Amino acid sequence: MVKTAKRRSSCPISIKIRVEDDIRETVELCRRAEMSGVSWIAVHGRTMRMKSSEPPLLDHLTQVKQSCRVPVIVNGTISSPSDIGKTYEKTGCDGIMSARAVLGNPAIFKGYEQVPQECLEDFVNISLLTGTSCRLFTNHIMFFLHEFLNAQERRELSAQDSVDGVLDFLISRGLYKEDSLDSRLHTLRVRHW
Repeated sequence: MVKTAKRRSSCPISIKIRVEDDIRETVELCRRAEMSGVSWIAVHGRTMRMKSSEPPLLDHLTQVKQSCRVPVIVNGTISSPSDIGKTYEKTGCDGIMSARAVLGNPAIFKGYEQVPQECLEDFVNISLLTGTSCRLFTNHIMFFLHEFLNAQERRELSAQDSVDGVLDFLISRGLYKEDSLDSRLHTLRVRHW
């Protein structure tokens, strides 16, 4: 598959895999991918059978990195800036990938433990300017605020069926200022969170 993609495209081709219980299988898969011309490999540190609540197998990730010549990006339970540093140091990887944590805090790679208020405001403003659908808008707000809202508040936010309803929810809790969009409309630039 990698060879075919490389023949058909001038773009770099990468793969994302999970570690296997037997690290030798993972290392062999990475070596075959390298021989096929992959530009980098992203490796999730949990096997398919592991629960997301289980810690990643950092020793496996370290062995994968040590066996590869191409850059290795590691993934799995990166939920705070300190996780980024620990994983980077422990594995010697070339990069870190995060999924759930970035949904809840797009500023995690800038060192923020929690989503900054300005990040939430930027997301709201950009969503309003681009016409983001209500469901997508609400889902992202839910990720951003999950740690800050109690169960009843999360149900109330989730039940909103319009962007205006979500805005009213945010404004009523002091999480968004009604004039934020108007005052920043002409100067809004996407920050590199």
